[in-house]
Amino acid sequence: MRLILFNRFQYGGETGHILSLARFIKEAGFQPFLVFAGYPNSFAQKYRNYLQGLNRFFIKTNEEFALLIHSLRPSLLHTHSPADFHFSALLASNYRLRWLATVHEGVVVNEKIIRELQTAQFIICTGPTAFAVLKTLGERVVLLPEGIDLKRCFPGEKGELLTITFAGKVEQKNAHAFNALCKAIDLLERRCFRVIANVKPSSFNAHYAGWLPSACHLLAEGDIVVGSGRFVLEGLACGNAALVLGQKNSGLLGPENFTFPLDLSGLSGKEPCYREIFFALGDLYTDRHKLRRLQSQGRRYACENHDQRLIGEKTAELYRRALDSRPAAAHDLS
Repeated sequence: MRLILFNRFQYGGETGHILSLARFIKEAGFQPFLVFAGYPNSFAQKYRNYLQGLNRFFIKTNEEFALLIHSLRPSLLHTHSPADFHFSALLASNYRLRWLATVHEGVVVNEKIIRELQTAQFIICTGPTAFAVLKTLGERVVLLPEGIDLKRCFPGEKGELLTITFAGKVEQKNAHAFNALCKAIDLLERRCFRVIANVKPSSFNAHYAGWLPSACHLLAEGDIVVGSGRFVLEGLACGNAALVLGQKNSGLLGPENFTFPLDLSGLSGKEPCYREIFFALGDLYTDRHKLRRLQSQGRRYACENHDQRLIGEKTAELYRRALDSRPAAAHDLS
């Protein structure tokens, strides 16, 4: 059964989510086609190298996408970018497709998004924040967390030097938090600071890796991951302790809050302050027993709740249920 996984370029974990999902959906008997819109040429080349064995297309316009659907004749469309929910609903109506939407954690759900999701067969929320808003739409709203490929994301050998990795998108709304992190880490002695992001850090001592399609190989060597969303989960799977930092400082994940589902949005907590970040990281710097305990607990949490194989099976079941429902009709879009 042919289906399209559709995403629009942005710095974030959505692309990693789709790549991981596609591999497992293929094993479940579906034929996934990955369609990426608006990817800069340099990034398209990076992802081509990472997409070996998967059908993928890089498009620039909605017209190209419509022609692609006409050519491929898929049965399902699964859209991951809120910017494309309305267009996806129109395509589903015009081509009599079933379509699903994933609302990733960190997306601020507003009335516009809710209207555009009216004809989706299923709405998948990857975290509790979006689910709390959208669950009023009924049983077609499903909480299905991020899936992590545990064969690709696993702990590596940890060195004596404390290694802290920031992974994520930096933009205006969270730049102050990122700068506070850089300032805090510069105050720590004998540590390695790695940054996987779209902008260079203000820290002069940071190792800047740029933006990477996958960060697992670096996270495997790390001790603490800092960020939000999927990157935190990948860090946990790779045996890191985690500090959730987005627009807000949600703090260290500890034994008292390793309960499913975790709020990894970075939208709740305190205003980021370099002093509080410094003391939180410094606590793990001086107490290695606590650090190793949090690393072990984080790995166990990721394995028990975010195994991509199980998430992929649940997603495939939603696809089958969507195929049994009627496609969107034009009058449904009013």
